[in-house]
Amino acid sequence: MLLQRVSKYDICNKNCKILKILYTNICKFDCKYCVNTSKYFRKEKFTPLKLSKLFIRLYNLGLVKGLFLSSGICKDPDTTTEEMLEVVKLLREKYGFKGYIHFKILPGVAKDLIKRAAELSNRLSINLETPSESYLAELSSVKDFKIDLLRRLRYISKIAEKFPNLSYTTQFIVGASHENDLELLKRMYWLYSKFPKLRRCYFSAFEPIRGTPLEKKPAERKSRVVQLYRADFLIRVYKFKFQELSAAIDENGFFLEKDPKLVVYETLYKDLTPENASFQELLRIPGIGPKTARKLIVNRGDLKQKKLIDYIS
Repeated sequence: MLLQRVSKYDICNKNCKILKILYTNICKFDCKYCVNTSKYFRKEKFTPLKLSKLFIRLYNLGLVKGLFLSSGICKDPDTTTEEMLEVVKLLREKYGFKGYIHFKILPGVAKDLIKRAAELSNRLSINLETPSESYLAELSSVKDFKIDLLRRLRYISKIAEKFPNLSYTTQFIVGASHENDLELLKRMYWLYSKFPKLRRCYFSAFEPIRGTPLEKKPAERKSRVVQLYRADFLIRVYKFKFQELSAAIDENGFFLEKDPKLVVYETLYKDLTPENASFQELLRIPGIGPKTARKLIVNRGDLKQKKLIDYIS
């Protein structure tokens, strides 16, 4: 049977329905925000054969096209990962499944198991959860930020160099600890500089769950996550610098309510004109993407001296 509240269908793109599921919700870790620590949810555990059969049944019915496999940590990270790998191995070798598999790397797992996961999967990910060690300590007494998470991310990065079609990502739980957006922004820049092939950062707004240590903590605003996703896009795609995006952060370290791109434009680039703006500078203007920026540059000789906003209104 599907695990309650931890399995769902998700969409990775327009053509790929994903079964997002835990191998088990039994977990020896003590993450204060996590549903796996709640006493109000029944504990379940698949066997590799049962989970692989379940997926193939859904796949053959046309209900799913890919798998996102994560897990609680039942005994230890290596033992649980071994069982998760057996699920994927059965899908690939016994059932001949050649589609998308996203494999969640567990904190502290052995390097050779990460390599085996890379050989069988299309994407790997490990959740950093917070921007620093001190914030992770607020949420868990057993996970080490540098060793269990960052070191494993480095392993993934090195291993991914040998697999051209393998991508990897990470995720933050926003608002579970007392981090602010500036600290998350700094960590995002650090990640993209240290791991150039990191596909992207994901953000999940904290929601209190009954029976967990943080059940009375207020839920995080979804609008905060929206701003972080906007900033992440501007970093990854438009190559915004930290100094630029920091202009969109208030004195308490949180993004202003306005779109960060609009704030950066109004603060730093409002006086740019088509005649003096480079391609990268044009991308700082709200309403201008790469396609429009190229057109403006090609037609630069025909433009009159006006502010850029006149050409995108």
